[in-house]
Amino acid sequence: MDENVTIAKENKHGGEIVIRKDDSFGLILYFPYNPLHIQAVKRIPGHRWDPVKKYWLFTNSNGLLEKLL
Repeated sequence: MDENVTIAKENKHGGEIVIRKDDSFGLILYFPYNPLHIQAVKRIPGHRWDPVKKYWLFTNSNGLLEKLL
């Protein structure tokens, strides 16, 4: 997959989930506030919340991108 790819998917609860590759960390994930999504994200090992930019960060290891899709 191209390093600069952004993937946006409409989810069943409304709103868009965006996954973007980031050269400095790995993957960036952001979506409108949804407690169910937040619970799911927190179960992924290595998650990190950026409170300033308001998105989730992950290292892209063990096929994480493919699992998120």
